[in-house]
Amino acid sequence: MKERELDRLLDECIDRMNRGESLEDCLASYPEHAEELRPLLAAAAGLREAGAAMPGRQARAEARRRFYTALADKKEEVSMLKRLFETLSVQRTRALATVSIVLLVALAGLGINAMVTSEGTTPTGISPTGGEIAAFESEAALVAYLQQSSELYGSGYYGGNWRGGGGFLQFDIAATEGGNVPAPSDEKSIADRVSGTNVQVTGIDEPDIVKTDGTHIYFSRSDYWVYYGIDVRVAGEGEEIWPMPEDESGIDIIGAFPPVNMSVIGEIDLSGDLLLYGNTLMVFAWDSIVAYDVTDPQNPTQKWQIDIEDSTYTVAARLYDGKVYLVTQTYLNTYDPLPIVPLKVDNVSVEIGYSDIYYPIVPVPADATYNAMVINPDTGAVEGTMSFIGSAYTSVVYMSPSAIYITYTYQENVLPMEFDFCINYCQGLLPDATIARIQTLQGYDISDAAKLTEIQVIVSDYLNTLSGDQRTIAENDLTNRLADYYDQHIRDLERTGIVKINLVGFTTLATGSVPGSVLNQFSLDEYNGYLRIATTVGNMWGSTFMGRWIDSDSANDVYVLDGSLQVVGSIQGLGLTEQIYAVRFIGDEGYVVTFRQTDPFYVLDLSDPLNPQLKGELEIPGYSSYLHPISDNIILGIGQEDWQVKLSLFDVTDPANPVEVDNYTLAEYWTDVSSTHHAFLLDDAHQAFFLPAGESGYVFSYAGNQMTLVKAVTDIQAKRALYINDYLYIVGDSKLVVLNELDWTTVSELEL
Repeated sequence: MKERELDRLLDECIDRMNRGESLEDCLASYPEHAEELRPLLAAAAGLREAGAAMPGRQARAEARRRFYTALADKKEEVSMLKRLFETLSVQRTRALATVSIVLLVALAGLGINAMVTSEGTTPTGISPTGGEIAAFESEAALVAYLQQSSELYGSGYYGGNWRGGGGFLQFDIAATEGGNVPAPSDEKSIADRVSGTNVQVTGIDEPDIVKTDGTHIYFSRSDYWVYYGIDVRVAGEGEEIWPMPEDESGIDIIGAFPPVNMSVIGEIDLSGDLLLYGNTLMVFAWDSIVAYDVTDPQNPTQKWQIDIEDSTYTVAARLYDGKVYLVTQTYLNTYDPLPIVPLKVDNVSVEIGYSDIYYPIVPVPADATYNAMVINPDTGAVEGTMSFIGSAYTSVVYMSPSAIYITYTYQENVLPMEFDFCINYCQGLLPDATIARIQTLQGYDISDAAKLTEIQVIVSDYLNTLSGDQRTIAENDLTNRLADYYDQHIRDLERTGIVKINLVGFTTLATGSVPGSVLNQFSLDEYNGYLRIATTVGNMWGSTFMGRWIDSDSANDVYVLDGSLQVVGSIQGLGLTEQIYAVRFIGDEGYVVTFRQTDPFYVLDLSDPLNPQLKGELEIPGYSSYLHPISDNIILGIGQEDWQVKLSLFDVTDPANPVEVDNYTLAEYWTDVSSTHHAFLLDDAHQAFFLPAGESGYVFSYAGNQMTLVKAVTDIQAKRALYINDYLYIVGDSKLVVLNELDWTTVSELEL
């Protein structure tokens, strides 16, 4: 298989698995390539089970060393890995630490012993249901709570949908305006018009790989390694030697405006997502946050450093009103949880005490703390902390100008439902004596896990007494009745917990929960004091219940919660058998895209929080995974159809009758906009937008609600774009291209 073809199939399969499809289903679609794809996809599935692993610097370096040593020893067995690494290939959207883990697991599948223990991993788990909260009064109370949680719910994640998210700084959010954070009052840009990172809320900036102050561009090549596939022959042996990859990660500081004088004027030997506040550039690396003074961009100097400690990883960060808001997650030792030290500031530990940790009054599953902190960007000082018990599974952070919302998905304890099903729904199907045994089991002083196992044993004991024909009938009847029960209780199995933290005083305002799981940050929005949240309930690929596979259906809901995070309104049952692929809330309206075979585009009327309504629906082929408002009544959708990038313009002037007024298909199979909204740029002054796809950067005009491809910049591995005055800067892995937005001609180029 050719390199690009394998690369395409690999991305397609990972995307399908990311949306809930199994590994075997993916491989079944490409039987002729299954042998090559299986090790890499098995590695990706391993990441799903392992959670968001955050290896430390030394572990990553050792992983790389062992990986390339193993390649040299087993080169005849890893031809597809070699093709992925030649001349390119590790600088895709997946970060290197994740790639290192994927490749190590893949090598293990090939019999190569190259596994390295991570220095700080994040376990999977389950999380709180919400309700009244309180702070722990003693360390003993914290330990007792954790142990009770372990006894009630066990350890580890019960199931659920793997949809990506989680992991380091996954900001699945988008914006109607740029997110430039203004410099302090004595700093002024020489440009009249400067774009910022594509953010959700104007004025609340988010870390990304590119930042600009209107004069300089800061570009982080995050963990960017290049393998140069040069044939080096050993004299007399005729064997090929694979050279070690070269580390090209780092931050380029580019004098960008005016573009005719563009050049790289400085460098920083560190990589990661960036935040820029005045003359302070903050770099969010895997295990640290380092701030640099870039007053003299040719000679940046370090101001302060925060080290992320073991068992802790960064969930999200925001820059707002002169403060950095940081959310971390720390895995807890059930029997010895304290001290909790998520980070150190200039080698001084920040310790979270038991009295600083909040928990829901009703016992809930818990194996981690979420630590929200306020950091001074000038000094690195931590000026406020707030922690709460939660789950180490997928978390989404949304921030409004008044509050931070942190979500986490968890599985409910299914034991009460299994008892309910057997005792109240199996009359006539199970004998009275069998039901009586299950009733008696309720009172046993054994763990919930043991009771779940015992229920299956009791049911199996009965089925084993039947003849072959009778058992076949009973098995089918039981499975059908289970499926009916499961569909009736689909919203009781998985929930998303929510914590609301007030920015004023930095205290917990409320906790709550809703059925289902969220896709990404687009799923949340605060408007006029209400929180709107979209979730998928169930699994469109089926689920297990009482040890049996159930061909269940999924559905999609939108809930409206008041300031106390109590549900006051809802729309349920959108896209039956499908799951959410994109969400956008704009004022009184909401837009939801679900997908399985077709792409229903739903328009919601949320003007009455107590009575939200579905107003309109449009079905078109393919799906949109990102939605962006182009004007008051035009929504741009970016997604896929038939494994090609598809762009759609939706006219929602009449909410009851949304119309696709235009669409455009790119001859590319992937765009980074589908995985990060930061890759998208809208310039409404020129009625144009930018997106990277494949190895190129594309500029579209949307004048007159018609999309026209006005410029394609090829062979650049485009990552981001920004504008300064009427110049569009397209930033690629190894080159920066500047376009004149008045006629879309190339003004300048710079090799990086």
